[in-house]
Amino acid sequence: MVAYSYSVSGEFYSGKFSDYSLRDEPYFHRGDTFEIRYNPKKPSKSYYPELRTRTGFVWICVGIGVALAIAVVSLSR
Repeated sequence: MVAYSYSVSGEFYSGKFSDYSLRDEPYFHRGDTFEIRYNPKKPSKSYYPELRTRTGFVWICVGIGVALAIAVVSLSR
């Protein structure tokens, strides 16, 4: 979990996100600076534009499960 804070027009805001990077990729350390984007009309809404989610991993697992299910059904006939 990465927690961050930022200021817009003198107001301070905070947010957090989970970054699912690979083990060999660099990760965040306390005090690191990185880009956060926010909604100018509602500055409390922000996000990290380079966020890596676990969606790709989930789709790979689903694909493997479907392939194995098809193989089992095909072999059991």
